[in-house]
Amino acid sequence: MILLAIATCVMPAERNPLSPLGQPDTPTMIPRFISAALILASLIAVIGFLAFSGRALLLAEKMTIAIIALGGLAGLLHAFGVVPEHRQMRAFASPVVAWPVMLAGMVTLFTS
Repeated sequence: MILLAIATCVMPAERNPLSPLGQPDTPTMIPRFISAALILASLIAVIGFLAFSGRALLLAEKMTIAIIALGGLAGLLHAFGVVPEHRQMRAFASPVVAWPVMLAGMVTLFTS
């Protein structure tokens, strides 16, 4: 029983190269460049905030930076064209999630 559970987790699932709508799985280049630009902007924002604040970070600011980092991770997956197998990870690595998380994190960081 345990071996069957391990085998189903380890074995790769078969993929259909086209989505149900007939579109390719990999993202196009323009959204990938936007993801890369937002990653760079969020990196500059975090480093700039740390340099200009001149004080120790509070817990809320640390958590905001962690949220920006999660959005950056999702954007990085999207920028490299990675399309995860699992539906939840595919949603996480999409620009629909990555871009608002990075933007909202940067706005929150500078308005706090």
